[in-house]
Amino acid sequence: MPATNDSSRLRFSVLGPVRAWRGTTEVDIGPHLQRALLSVLLLKEGGRVSVGELVDALWGDDAPTTAESGIRTYVYRLRRALDLPGSRRPSVIESSGHGYSMPLDRVSLDLMDFREHVEQAQLHRLAEDHAQARERLRAALALWNGDTALSNIPGAFAEGRRARLAEERLSAIEDLLLLSEDDGLASVQLSKMFSLVRDNPLRERLWESLISALYRAGRRAEALLAFEECRRTLANELGVGPGASLRNLHERVLRSDPELLRAPHTAAGRMRTAPRRTAPLTDLAPAQLPSDLQVFAGRSEELARLHAMLPAEDQRPTSVSVGLITGMPGVGKSALAVHWAHQVADRFPDGQVYLDLQGYDASGSPMPVDEAMRLVLQSLGDDIRDLPRDRLALLARYRTLLSRVRFLLVLDNARTDELTRPLVAGAPGSCVLVTSRADLSSLAAIIGATTVKLDVLSPRESHEFVRRRLDSTRLSLAPDVVDDIVELCEGLPLAMALMVAQAAGNPGAPAADLVEDLRAARNSPVSSSASRLFRNLGRVVSWSWSGLSPGAAALLAALSRNFAREFDLPSAAALAGIPRRTAAGLLVELADANLITEVERGVYRCHTLVQVYGREADRGARCAT
Repeated sequence: MPATNDSSRLRFSVLGPVRAWRGTTEVDIGPHLQRALLSVLLLKEGGRVSVGELVDALWGDDAPTTAESGIRTYVYRLRRALDLPGSRRPSVIESSGHGYSMPLDRVSLDLMDFREHVEQAQLHRLAEDHAQARERLRAALALWNGDTALSNIPGAFAEGRRARLAEERLSAIEDLLLLSEDDGLASVQLSKMFSLVRDNPLRERLWESLISALYRAGRRAEALLAFEECRRTLANELGVGPGASLRNLHERVLRSDPELLRAPHTAAGRMRTAPRRTAPLTDLAPAQLPSDLQVFAGRSEELARLHAMLPAEDQRPTSVSVGLITGMPGVGKSALAVHWAHQVADRFPDGQVYLDLQGYDASGSPMPVDEAMRLVLQSLGDDIRDLPRDRLALLARYRTLLSRVRFLLVLDNARTDELTRPLVAGAPGSCVLVTSRADLSSLAAIIGATTVKLDVLSPRESHEFVRRRLDSTRLSLAPDVVDDIVELCEGLPLAMALMVAQAAGNPGAPAADLVEDLRAARNSPVSSSASRLFRNLGRVVSWSWSGLSPGAAALLAALSRNFAREFDLPSAAALAGIPRRTAAGLLVELADANLITEVERGVYRCHTLVQVYGREADRGARCAT
C-alpha cells in the first residue's frame, strides 16, 4: 500500500491480507479473530455494527457463551493498537449504542481507493479517453495484494464478502481487457484471457473477450471452438444457453463480419455500430422466483388483499401496481410474497424478477440502488457493459427499459424508502412487490402502495402450519405437544418451523422434552436445545435491532426485562425512567421497525422472541459497563 505524508494517519488494506499502517510503520492488529472484527468494521464503511452482528460474523452458529465479552476484549485491544497514546482525538473505533463503528473520514482504506479508480476509469471511458481509463484501471488493480481479499480472515462472513470483492476485481480486469482490445493489444492478452476463462467458466463476458481477441488475432477456428466450449459449459453447469450478446458475436464470427476487425468490441464501439434495443434481449422471459413452499398455510385475507391490487384481467391497466408487505422478523413476509407471486406469474408476459435487497442480513450492508438497477436490467436482457455509471443516467435507462415491459418485480428484504423507491417502475400492467421489516411509509403515501401488515398467525392457522410441516417431515406428535408448540411460539411462523425441524432432526429426543426446554428458555434462557433455537431466532432480530437509535434500543431492553407482553405509554416511560414525551417518540420508532405492535390505541405488544433477544442484548450491554 502506498505511503502517505501524514505519519499519524492510519491506513488499512482488505484487498489481500487485512493489515494496518501508521505512516510507513505496520501496526500489529493481533490474532485472526481480532483481525476479523476489524475487517467487519472496515467493510461497513463507517456504519454501525451491532455486537450481535459481530458475534455472527466471527463465529456464526458456533458462538461461545463468552462471545460478547470476547468482542469487547478485541475492541479494547484494537483501540490500544490503533489509537495514538495520549492523543485527544476520538478513538478510531467508536462505541455506538450496543455496537461499534469506524468512521472512514479519519483513515484510508484501499477498497475505497480501488472503487474511486474504477469510477474514474468509467468516466474516462465514456469520454473515449481510453488511455486514461487504462491508467486508472491498472492503478485500481495494483492495489490488490494477490487475487484474494480478506485472505487472512476465516469464516462465512469473510467468505461472502470475498466473493463480492472478487466480482469487483474481475469486472475491472474485464474492462481493462476490453480497453486493451481497443488499442489492438488483444493478442498479448490472450494467455491471460485463457487463464481467466479457465478460472471463471460461467462468465459470458470473459468468453466474449476471448472469442473477440482470437478472431482479431486471425484465429477464427479457435474462436468458434471457444464458443462451443462456452455453450457446453453453460448447458452442463446451469442448464442454459449463451446470452444474446454472446450469440450475436458468434454469428458475426461465423460470417466473418469485417466490422469485428475494424471496430473495437467495447461498449462504445457496439453503440456506434449497432444501436441496442430498449426491450428485453433474452429469448426467454426471466423466471427468477424462488420455489414456492409446499407447506404454505394461512394468510387467506392477506392473499386476497394482494390479488385485489391488480386490475381485473378484462380491464386495461393504467399504472404499475405496487404492494408492500411489512411485519416483524420471522413472521413470513418473504414466504407470502413468493407464494402470491407464483399464483399470479402468468399475468406478466415479460417475466418475473426476484431481488434480495439485503436490507436485514448478516452482512449489515443493504444492496446499493445502482447495483439493484443493474441486476434488474441484466435480468431483463440488457447488456451490463452498456449501462452508464452515472446514477441519473442509469436511472433514466432503468425507467426507459422498464416502461416497455410488463413484468413482476419482487424486492425482498428492503430496508429504507430511499433504497427502494427508485426501483419502482414498469409499464402499465407491471407489478412491484416489496417486503420489509420497516413500514416504508413513503411507498404508501407517495406511490400509493397497497400495504399488507403481517401479524402472527391465528391459533387455527398456527395449527394448520404445524400440521403441514409435520406431514412434510413424516413426523407425528401428540395433539397436546402440537398445542404447546403453537402456544409457546405465539404464532410466529419462523419459531414454529424451527421447532418442528428441531424435533424432526432429533427423533430420539421426546418432543415433550423440547417443549419443556422451550418453555424454560422463553422465561429465562438456559443452556438447552430450545435456548439454541432462541439464539438462532435472536440473530434474525439482531439485524433489526442494529438499526435502532440508542434510545429506542435502551427502551426495548427495559421492556424486555419486564417480561410483560403488553404495555402502554405510561408503563413504558416508567420502566425506562424517561419522560413520556420521549417514550412516545421511541415507541413510534419501535413500531415502525415492527419490533413492537400497537394492538389498540396506546397499547403495545412485544413478541417473546424480541424480548428474549432484548434481555440478552441488555445483559451484554450491562457487562460492557
